[in-house]
Amino acid sequence: TLVVGVADSKNKKPFFSLEERLEIANEVLGHYPNVKVESFSGLLKDFVRKHDARVIVRGLRAVS
Repeated sequence: TLVVGVADSKNKKPFFSLEERLEIANEVLGHYPNVKVESFSGLLKDFVRKHDARVIVRGLRAVS
């Protein structure tokens, strides 16, 4: 199973709200039976341990 974690950070002001980002991810990935989208707050390492993950792929940002 692939778990997509959507971070909820109180220190950042994302363009889309957490709910909107979850909805977008679910719309794009929802038809894959082995993909699950979840939000998390706190440390990435805790989210990874919760899911016993072996690999982390982080999002990339454009640098301007």
